[in-house]
Amino acid sequence: MPPSLQKLHVRLLKTGFHKPEAALEDTRKLSIYDLREGLGFTGRLYVSPPNQGPPRWLKFVNTGVEGEVKELTNRTNAAVLLINRNKRAFAITFGHGRHLLNEAALESDFGLKAALNSLRHDSLRSVDSFAIEEQTVHKRSQASRASGLEVFGIDVSHDIMRAVTGIPRPEVALQAVSGNGGTLSISAHTDFKGLGPLNDRLLSLSRKRTYREHFAWVDNVRRVTDPNIVVDLDVKLVADLKKSSPQSYLAPPEPIDWDQILQFGYTHARKQRDVDMNLATYLGNVDREELTAETLQEDWIYAYVKTSTILWTDGPYTTAWFLKPAMQGRSSF
Repeated sequence: MPPSLQKLHVRLLKTGFHKPEAALEDTRKLSIYDLREGLGFTGRLYVSPPNQGPPRWLKFVNTGVEGEVKELTNRTNAAVLLINRNKRAFAITFGHGRHLLNEAALESDFGLKAALNSLRHDSLRSVDSFAIEEQTVHKRSQASRASGLEVFGIDVSHDIMRAVTGIPRPEVALQAVSGNGGTLSISAHTDFKGLGPLNDRLLSLSRKRTYREHFAWVDNVRRVTDPNIVVDLDVKLVADLKKSSPQSYLAPPEPIDWDQILQFGYTHARKQRDVDMNLATYLGNVDREELTAETLQEDWIYAYVKTSTILWTDGPYTTAWFLKPAMQGRSSF
């Protein structure tokens, strides 16, 4: 009987991060569990303390009912399994585990490239793309049945693919595949010991160039990695933010579920919240003359969601800053 089907979210650490713990933002509050011997790989499990409390809406509802509703409690969990295998390290997240990760330590296109190399080009279910013009426009298209790229209305000369979901090719031993930037989400029959060989296959898939047969256009626009260009863009960004009327603006780094978000907060201004991201609020709570690319990298946007008091934090400000025109901006998508 084959192992049970598991839904896994896998990320690959960059080779420059020799200690797997570098993949985590902060380990001080995490419980750490060593793995058993004989698995064929080494690693640790990092578990965040559960965050629990009443739903945000409960206080409001109690003002209009007889008695008091006390039975409801939200509980969120987050864990990261770090695996070392054949001189590479992988991070498998559970629950809200992705918020524990240091994005700078992860290969930014591992998930998307592995997915494109795994999928049948004519069996796509969903495609996420974005275009950077005067404003950043995100688009998520889903087909009612497995289809080719032409169904999704993608302009290959203009749009940038950020995520794709579809049916794997017959020779790929996976049941479902979805790639989103650095994250590869899969369904696979595996037990815990099988994670070693499974990660080997996923790494091999990410290195292939099969995607170029049908998706070569995804390489038309790439992340800026040249250190000299990055420094130049950082200088322009900081200089613009120091102006009395900056042209920069805040933009979500990915499509978000707006009907679930109540407010946004910011580093240095967590209690001063906005219903939409507001650059002026952030800048009004920092010393502009002291702003640097490094301080921006350390500051965060917090999204407060309906379902709990958990903070939705999806990256430092450099994942959401853009300069106008967009070609002068910096994006870490």
